[in-house]
Amino acid sequence: EPAEEILEEEPEEVVEESVATVYSLDGEVWVVKKDGSRAQVSKDSVFNSGDTIESKMGRVMLILQGGHKINVGMNSQFTFENSGTTKLTFGSIKALFSPNKRFTVWTPIANIGIRGTEFILSHNQTTGTSTLHLYKGEIEITAGSETEIVQAGNSVVVGGDITSTELSAEEWGALAQEFETEKKASNMIWIILGLLVVVLVIFLIVKRMKKPRE
Repeated sequence: EPAEEILEEEPEEVVEESVATVYSLDGEVWVVKKDGSRAQVSKDSVFNSGDTIESKMGRVMLILQGGHKINVGMNSQFTFENSGTTKLTFGSIKALFSPNKRFTVWTPIANIGIRGTEFILSHNQTTGTSTLHLYKGEIEITAGSETEIVQAGNSVVVGGDITSTELSAEEWGALAQEFETEKKASNMIWIILGLLVVVLVIFLIVKRMKKPRE
């Protein structure tokens, strides 16, 4: 009898679920995939677990599942470890999470547990310190054996220990401006339109002055 032909089943292709998409983009930003390949981020980019975002003179606003937002600032390296954990190796991020979202951000020296909040986090490789500015909500910071619950309206510096100071609305506003991508583009459009109007008015005035008198 002829030998039965054994058909090998092809392995099913695993489709990775995206963890974030681009909401707005300003300047040059790159993504390093898990396999080490690099690609420039565009407005159509989709990010998966294991992706690392690298910005130099650019910045990007990301939308996570559930509508949560993360702005990656200039000169930053930010990694999606998985759907609920990220890592800020250096640079800065500004994030907004809904009250029911539990999320974790690591830096080289601290673990930040998010409980629905709006905050700015930075890590300075030169000084080896992480700084958190908390505008809304509550955050739990763990550094070594020390853990502290941070309430809204405070700034925290994590170095050898955890130190806290009051955060004013003016200070928050100045810090938040550094992450604006849409506003910067919008303001530039209005400036260009304003210049065009001025040029048009001057052109009409000059043309009228040159018109021969009847």
